[in-house]
Amino acid sequence: MMLYSVPALAYALYNNFAFIGLQYFDPPTYSMLGQIRICITALISRVVFTRELTGRQWIGILLLTVGCAVKEGEKLTSASAFATAPLKGYAVLLFQVLASTSAGIANEKLLKGSRGHVNVQNCYMCINSLFWNALFVAGGSLLGAGAGGGAGAGASTMTGAGRASSFSVEAFSAIVSNPFALGIMLNNALIGLAVGYFLKHLDMVLKAVAAALQIIVTVILSYNLFGTPLTPYSLASMCIISSGIWMYSVKPQLVSAAVVPQADAAVE
Repeated sequence: MMLYSVPALAYALYNNFAFIGLQYFDPPTYSMLGQIRICITALISRVVFTRELTGRQWIGILLLTVGCAVKEGEKLTSASAFATAPLKGYAVLLFQVLASTSAGIANEKLLKGSRGHVNVQNCYMCINSLFWNALFVAGGSLLGAGAGGGAGAGASTMTGAGRASSFSVEAFSAIVSNPFALGIMLNNALIGLAVGYFLKHLDMVLKAVAAALQIIVTVILSYNLFGTPLTPYSLASMCIISSGIWMYSVKPQLVSAAVVPQADAAVE
């Protein structure tokens, strides 16, 4: 169980550094730059698992990265956030992306290297994650570290009194009595269980591809259920992501089989 403390710590660092990173970037810019995690996931996965990706698959991964970034681009009000953010902000963002991708790869390595049931391994991850996050909240070291140096674009840090009130009986009662909050908790728990099975039988790169596919599904459902307009950014993002998924998923032997008959016909 102690082995899961490593990816759990990395996930906890990722979550806590989000508060610091949002002090240097507005949320759309922060989300757009964070899409680089798709490429980094593929690179780390290739090193750790010695997975060979074809040239077409690398092009597909790049298209997925660009497509996800384009979707977030419609929220930008100006390009000034890229120029005004200090180097420290980019360093924090890079560290956060590396922590997230490394945690996912480490979790996949542990899931594939053990014969234990996936749900038991998920419990190990949950227990370790609770420990690290509780430690960070109680100490407030990470949240307090970024209190005075940011650009003020995002979240503010939590004071000691704020942390104490978050763990009060009143705060807990407000959560358990809210059906929407309980629904979100249940949904996230089911997602966590599904991710465990996904990484056990598939891999982190396919998880990144599935996350990109989620953008297409969200755009379509939002349009049909809520009347959210289809913007040029949304349409362009859907086209680029669809192309990236096809480039990554198509098997080289299928491409070759489609080309061979044409070559034979030319010879005849």
